[in-house]
Amino acid sequence: DLGGLPVDPETARVNALAPGVLEGLGARVEQVRLDLSDAEEAFRVYRAWYYALSYGGMPAERLGANVRWNVEQGLKVTGADLARAERLRSGLYRRMTRFFGDHDFLLAPVSQVPPFPVGEPYVSEIDGEPMPDYLAWMRSAYWVSVLHAPAISVPCGFTRDGLPVGVQIVGRPFDDLGVLRLAHLFER
Repeated sequence: DLGGLPVDPETARVNALAPGVLEGLGARVEQVRLDLSDAEEAFRVYRAWYYALSYGGMPAERLGANVRWNVEQGLKVTGADLARAERLRSGLYRRMTRFFGDHDFLLAPVSQVPPFPVGEPYVSEIDGEPMPDYLAWMRSAYWVSVLHAPAISVPCGFTRDGLPVGVQIVGRPFDDLGVLRLAHLFER
C-alpha cells in the first residue's frame, strides 16, 4: 500500500496474489514498509506548476473545471514551493536508492480501486476514507511517478465481480529493460 494508502479490499485481495506469482518464478519476496508520504506534496506542487506553465495563458472559458482548478493551484506556486518540492523529491530518491540497493523491484497496486462506473467522475471514498479531491484516489500511481523510476502495469486478476485489477512493477532508475522482462514473465 506504499506506506499506508487506503486500498479497496477487493483490489488488495487481488494484489495479494502477485507475490506468489513471483515466488513461483523463483523470486524471494518480502513485505516492506516504505515511507513515500513526501511524494504527495512533491507531486502536487510539480503538477500545479506544470498546469500553470502549460495552460495559464489560455482563456478560462476554454478550460474544463478540473484544468481551471489545476491552473489556479499552479498560479499559487512560489519559487520556495518548487525548491521544497525538489528537496522532498530528492529525499524520496535517496530513500528509494537505499531500497533498491537491497531489492530489485517493488510491487504495488496500480490503482487503489477497481474500475468504477463511467458516470462517476472520480472516486470520493476508498475503504471508508474520504478522498479530499479528484486526484487523491490515484495516489498509488502518482506517488510512483515522482520517483522517476520505470514502472509498468500488468494484469493481476479479477475482483469477485469480474473487474480487472493490475499490479505495478517498479524498478531501479534506468532499469526499464529489467521491468519489461519481469512484466513479461509475470504475465506469462
